[in-house]
Amino acid sequence: MAISKRDIEHIFERLRSGVVPERGLEAFAVGIDKQRTEIHRQFQKSYK
Repeated sequence: MAISKRDIEHIFERLRSGVVPERGLEAFAVGIDKQRTEIHRQFQKSYK
């Protein structure tokens, strides 16, 4: 997975501020594949 320099800067800036980044979570959030799949499924279901 490639992550842009812009996203890297965003992630670190937000974490320094004590805030969860709005993008780039896949770069450091591990072990949540089941939850991500379910959230994606629910999201897709709500827009059909």
